[in-house]
Amino acid sequence: DSWGNVGTCSYNVTVRDYVKPNITCPATPLLFNTTFNASTAPVYFSIPVSDNIAVVNNSASCSVLNGSALTIGARVVSCSAQDSSKNINTCSFNITVRDYQPPYIYCPANVSINAFSNSPYGTTIAGSSVYAIDNSGTSPAISCSYNSYNVAQNFYAGSTPITCNATDIYGNTGPASVCTFPLVVNDITPPVMTCLSTTIYTLPDANYSTLTNYSGLVSAIDNVNVTNITCTPSATGSYKFPVGVTT
Repeated sequence: DSWGNVGTCSYNVTVRDYVKPNITCPATPLLFNTTFNASTAPVYFSIPVSDNIAVVNNSASCSVLNGSALTIGARVVSCSAQDSSKNINTCSFNITVRDYQPPYIYCPANVSINAFSNSPYGTTIAGSSVYAIDNSGTSPAISCSYNSYNVAQNFYAGSTPITCNATDIYGNTGPASVCTFPLVVNDITPPVMTCLSTTIYTLPDANYSTLTNYSGLVSAIDNVNVTNITCTPSATGSYKFPVGVTT
């Protein structure tokens, strides 16, 4: 006062931090390919954080741990950062794990069946023993030539190459997804022969006769085809048939 007396007092000033920390998530989706022969991929990302004071642990907390293995597909990752004043800020981004690995297909060394006794064809499901595996864990789709993977088809006697292909649910296929094997139809039915008896007459001044062919006397039918008919003795005209019955 005017007499020089001094009075004092004190009061508190509180500075409050209402500023949220800065957090930055990737602006575009992060893409990762599956590990070879696996259905997962390790994912790595960086989430920068900063604050006018300090960020707790100096890092963000996310719904997916950095470096963890994720399965195939797309997902949203949410992250948050908290400063020492408990102000929180959040962001999110997309992660996609893609499968680019073709499936493996396995074919038998061969498939062997018999033709029907009255037909040159045999019937089978050629691809019944074909199988495929994929890193995704989902069974691939399989197709075989002649639509024979899971449908019975007729195959002509002989060997028919069957090619099969596998495709996984993500459309992947490749050299390891293709295999080929022979389907063999065996003809085990012998031909049916018909032989007719005939009468021939001795030559003049001879006690024998000859035949130059058996045409009309011998015939054969088969479920596939008759390739050759041989007779003994041969009908070349050189064999001398004696008087009497010759079989």
